[in-house]
Amino acid sequence: MNIQLVKTLSRLSKGVERGIQEAIAAKDALESYLNDLIADVSVISRILLHPCYQSLTIQYLKSKDVLCTKERIINYPGENRPDNVILRYDPDSGYDRCGVFDQIIVNIPDYIKFITVDYTAASNPLHVIEKFDKDYQSEDRYLVIVLLGHKPKKRIKDIKKVLADKQEENLEKYKHISILTSEQYKRFLGFDKQYGKEYDLLNQLSFSILSGSMSSLEKLLPLWK
Repeated sequence: MNIQLVKTLSRLSKGVERGIQEAIAAKDALESYLNDLIADVSVISRILLHPCYQSLTIQYLKSKDVLCTKERIINYPGENRPDNVILRYDPDSGYDRCGVFDQIIVNIPDYIKFITVDYTAASNPLHVIEKFDKDYQSEDRYLVIVLLGHKPKKRIKDIKKVLADKQEENLEKYKHISILTSEQYKRFLGFDKQYGKEYDLLNQLSFSILSGSMSSLEKLLPLWK
């Protein structure tokens, strides 16, 4: 699924408003196609939602003078790329942005240099487990997994228990991992002012899209940068 399809849908909507029959027929056909795709949560999340959360995180942290990038290989020769990589602390250069992050939400040790962020719409704990062994965490990297979309408290508890079980088995390997809901992630980074409003809108749209709302796809376009 490509973002261009959603942009095309938006343009066709303008033709529908003018009563152009060809636009009406084309929009109906495209909506039918997108409806089939929207049932695949992984596609919607990866192609549409991830870029929005990545971009907004980078823009917000830039406003706080925090270095942040996206989809960068961090463990050569591996090929896995976390959605965002945040530079938290660099003792060699004197760079220190530890105070930006809410330690109450995630108690990150002082020696951690990088925060890696990976977003997921998965509700199955087994799918979340896969992220634990991609080497996104290490001695100086801390992995934050962000759960997108609405999830019942019981499901969130089940997902977090999977991590707790893994940490009990091998604390050294999995101690630098936390799982947050998208609301907790907002508080962890401290999204404020206009960025806070944009984040709330993105969260609301992601909830609707992952629940199958076609109309929310078009509303997502301004946030897709």
